[in-house]
Amino acid sequence: VQGALVACLGASFVLAEFLEKRQLYSFGRRGVLTLAMARTIRTVSFMATVLPSQNRSCFGQHFPFPPPSDWKEWILVGLTPFKYGGCNDLIISGHATVTSTFACMASSISGDPVFCIALWTMVVLDYIVEIYEGFHYSVDMWFGMVVTCLLWRVLEPIEGSNSMESNQSIEPDEETKSRSAEKAVLPWNAAVLLYSLPALLSFLQLAVLPSSTFFFLLVIYVIIIVVLYFGFALPNGDSPKAALYQHAAVHFMFCVLYMTVGVYL
Repeated sequence: VQGALVACLGASFVLAEFLEKRQLYSFGRRGVLTLAMARTIRTVSFMATVLPSQNRSCFGQHFPFPPPSDWKEWILVGLTPFKYGGCNDLIISGHATVTSTFACMASSISGDPVFCIALWTMVVLDYIVEIYEGFHYSVDMWFGMVVTCLLWRVLEPIEGSNSMESNQSIEPDEETKSRSAEKAVLPWNAAVLLYSLPALLSFLQLAVLPSSTFFFLLVIYVIIIVVLYFGFALPNGDSPKAALYQHAAVHFMFCVLYMTVGVYL
């Protein structure tokens, strides 16, 4: 289910670039704010009320037991992302907030009733499995889905009603000119390396490398994004080089999103 949602989210980002009534920036901003507000509500909720874990052997399954005595092992344990949570149940479910946000974004772009029914049926079945296996209380999943969907609807004005007008104001051949300028600035073999290497490293992080290296690679990618955008894109103004650096920074952002979703889902 998580893999299907990530695939739907990626397809939604691509389609948002081609739909005249939607903009990728406003669409992504709405999704990020929805998830951020849902996680904020979650933080306040579990600080107010903490439920005990349903699994009595939770600590031994999540953390090293007995605890490591070497300080290097302690650091590695602290840097390893525990995507399965701690030994308490948190209201509302973080898993439900993430998957519900992805489902809202994908179904919003699609608009097809059959696809939306199939997608949300798959999400509900995933929640039922989580409840049955004892990972969450039923109230966690239910409120996680309801709160996230309501936030998505409340934040609809963020996308604005002028998306159509702003898209129509762009000259039809502007994107073609930008792509031609990029080809003139960057050779094809360098472009292949620039866009394939970050994606390959992101895939290796999820498929081969240990989880403890995720934060190091994340920091490196964030530094590259900051340098590309603030160090090269902004100083070049509206030149073809600026567009090239901006596209490269966006590509690294997508790689960060891919790794983050893959690690924590």
